Amino acid sequence: WLTTFFIVHTLAQAQWRMARPERLDRIHNRVRLSVDEIVEKSPLDVQLYSQIENACKDHGEHNSRFRILATIVRIEPELRDHVCLLRAYALGDRLFWHARACRFEERDKDFKLWVSLWNRGYWNEAVNQGHILPVLPFYALVFPFNMTHVLATSVAWAGKFRRNAQAEQLPLPLSAGCLHSFQRDRRLRIGYISSDIYRVHPVGKSINAVLRLHDPERFEVFAYLLVPDQVDEAAQLEDTGGVQLQDVSIHSSAEGAEVINQDGIHILIELNGHTSGVRMEMLAYRPAPIAMHYMGFGATIGGADMVGYFLADTAVSTPELSVYYTEKLVFIPATF
Repeated sequence: WLTTFFIVHTLAQAQWRMARPERLDRIHNRVRLSVDEIVEKSPLDVQLYSQIENACKDHGEHNSRFRILATIVRIEPELRDHVCLLRAYALGDRLFWHARACRFEERDKDFKLWVSLWNRGYWNEAVNQGHILPVLPFYALVFPFNMTHVLATSVAWAGKFRRNAQAEQLPLPLSAGCLHSFQRDRRLRIGYISSDIYRVHPVGKSINAVLRLHDPERFEVFAYLLVPDQVDEAAQLEDTGGVQLQDVSIHSSAEGAEVINQDGIHILIELNGHTSGVRMEMLAYRPAPIAMHYMGFGATIGGADMVGYFLADTAVSTPELSVYYTEKLVFIPATF
């Protein structure tokens, strides 16, 4: 009965808000399958409730997520610490949802609650047990958290990427081939790695011209494409401007790092930061002697062992903010 109430309520909310019936059908179909399983198997199966919560998450039904999470705690009280994390994620997603819809009063209310939970140590127990800090770095950057919060969030997520990389061994030890290539032809090999280079995206629009402006007498330029969409877009280009394209979307992180290393890259420039599509694990293997971040993220990456430099300007990253960066700031003369 309780599950049926959640489903009816979720679908009623979706119908009220959405003008696209096909999206409503997708929610209905996913949730209905989970409900059928609950009815068939057990009304106390937490895993099936979790599936419903994920369906609501994927389709923006964040208010319903809180009710489902409360039910999970009632069924399995020992999951309370883990559910604390899921509630924090749901709150962050709802906050972002309010901001996108220009519901500023609701946004501000949720933000105050979010910061209050952090300051009160709401999820400390779960984090101490090894779970990741439940605040996405992108949210920490775009909402008015203080810089200490932003730094802590980036460091926590960089640690997660580092642990992911440690779990996957390299096929072969990385070499120092880049030194031999420079001795041979005296040109620096610069690699740009991103999910946005050849997509309709602010980073892609900005960086495309930069890739073509390198002096071919002094530089070889490589672009490492992290998502298949970029590969399709790049295939339609009549001229890449001398940029050598590498599709690493099909590789694991370790394999991608090996591709970069075998290309003999001297300077690897990461353009995502903590945004959608990032494959920071590739940088955790240190496939190039120098790695820096540029443009994609306006705050520290949080792992100096992965990204040692941050290409910045004095408008976005003023020198007094350097204490909130794990990277060494490299200032360009004008705004980027």
